[in-house]
Amino acid sequence: MIQRGVNPVVIEDGRIINVDMVHWTVDVRTTHSQRQLLDMQVGAPYLHFAAGEGIYAMPEVGAKVKTCSPSDSPPFILCFITTFEREGQPASDEGEATTRPTVETSENGDAPSEVTYRAGRPKLQQGDIMLRCRDGNQIWLHRGGVIEIGATWIAKRFYIPLLNTIRDVAENWEALTVAGDMTWHIERSDSSQPSESRQDEATFTLMAKNLAQDQYATVLVRAGHVDDTKRFRIAVAPNAIDTRTGDVRSGAVYTMDVDEEGSLDVTVEKDVTININGDLDQTVNGNAQLTYNSDLTETVSGNHEETISGRHRLEAASSEERISGSKTITSPMIKLGGTGAATPLVMATVPLIQFLGYHTHVVVGSATQGPIPPVLAGFKTTKVSGE
Repeated sequence: MIQRGVNPVVIEDGRIINVDMVHWTVDVRTTHSQRQLLDMQVGAPYLHFAAGEGIYAMPEVGAKVKTCSPSDSPPFILCFITTFEREGQPASDEGEATTRPTVETSENGDAPSEVTYRAGRPKLQQGDIMLRCRDGNQIWLHRGGVIEIGATWIAKRFYIPLLNTIRDVAENWEALTVAGDMTWHIERSDSSQPSESRQDEATFTLMAKNLAQDQYATVLVRAGHVDDTKRFRIAVAPNAIDTRTGDVRSGAVYTMDVDEEGSLDVTVEKDVTININGDLDQTVNGNAQLTYNSDLTETVSGNHEETISGRHRLEAASSEERISGSKTITSPMIKLGGTGAATPLVMATVPLIQFLGYHTHVVVGSATQGPIPPVLAGFKTTKVSGE
């Protein structure tokens, strides 16, 4: 019979043979005495019974431990240790006793330099602290203030004190919120090909909602491989953009697309207002075509000048000009009326006006009726400049 507080404390090496994840206990077989210690709790750097407060981990079967059997309480896991191993060789699964005879000690009793207790742990600097799982995911507190949190070598985040920098390294990156989403996504191609010969499509997508309660997003910004030809897109569709695919379901009020050759396509469903406080300089090296399906009004507060190297042609149902000052037309030839005019016109030059003003015609016999006034109905003028 064991008397509590009288028997000595026993500390032994052992291995975990079973884990009860529900009750947070483990079963251990000790290395030398071959005892089975059942339903042992695991010690932690800090632990409080209130609301799961503490720093702890769920052990795995096979972990090597130090067990403590106190004189006044049930045994528990004191800490976790590892077996020694030689550089380049895995640690022994049978414990130190099976391999220690092959290891020679140095004169001062220390193990030779080729023996290590690293056990697959990364090389840390003095003062570094790490939390790491065997799958490679880790939290690494570097001495000097840098914090590294990662799942793989290309899926991690760095918190850097210098300039208060947060740096992300990832193949795919997502920020999903109730207000909208922002993602960088890689669409992998044939994985059987080497990475340098594959063509993986890369896309950046930003989607924003108008209200957090909306089912769909309202604004879409997408860059990269938008589709086979387009490389940039902006769309505004109130509560009509699918946040999973980025597709505009209906009712887009504004869209802008830029393809890989630089072509721009913009569609606006309502009004456009542009205010420019400075100068506007437009240069079009190709052809330009403007189509207005309704009225066009131009107001010029200063001078209006047009320089046309080729032909200037105006077609309209009617034309009216109101000029408060003078108008000068400089041309070697001006044609008024033109082919098909209802009433051909003649330019009233000074000699013609003088001739008509002073000319008298002798009438033979008596006049039968008064002069016939000119017909003004259907009056039409056609002006062609430069011909």
